[in-house]
Amino acid sequence: MNIKNVILILVVVVIIAGIAFGINYLKRKELMFGGLVAQSELATDDFSVNLPKGWQRAEAGIGISAMAVNIEENVTDPAAQKINFKTYLAVVYDTLQNRTLGDYLQSAKNGLRQAVPSVVFAKEEELSVNGRPTFTLEAELTQQGVNFYVLMAMIKGEGDDVWVMSFNTVKDSWQEYKKEFYNTINSFTLKKQAEN
Repeated sequence: MNIKNVILILVVVVIIAGIAFGINYLKRKELMFGGLVAQSELATDDFSVNLPKGWQRAEAGIGISAMAVNIEENVTDPAAQKINFKTYLAVVYDTLQNRTLGDYLQSAKNGLRQAVPSVVFAKEEELSVNGRPTFTLEAELTQQGVNFYVLMAMIKGEGDDVWVMSFNTVKDSWQEYKKEFYNTINSFTLKKQAEN
């Protein structure tokens, strides 16, 4: 998968994730099991992250490694309510293809500009997550009449691997979520692969 595909997946998730898929999934699960249980961790065979309180793993779409949604969120934005949007996290795996992480960040910005020309980049920062080089990018964009705020974290994995975490919320909720999102990023841990 290349950066343009990753950006396209994440943008499509933002647009569609009026979370029709997540809400329907959660409703089905609630009917089957008589209620939802929030989880404290989102874990796969490759990584784990701590989830904010009240979040639940959601069904991940094609090209997405894992997703989680805030099942307890009370969305007040009328346009977001119309598309059944809930704040969520999506994690996507990609490769740097012999680029630096800084080059990857620039490609991500270019891809977002192409996909959503009106995107506004609010902040970018270089940091370390459990010893792994990481770039974060905050952006604002409007889709389907909803003003979204997006936080992406590009975390260097092993070799040429890169893990992209994308948090998406309505702009009015950004300040409420900001600390939790960054705490989740800082909890990202890659699992050691079994040696052959």
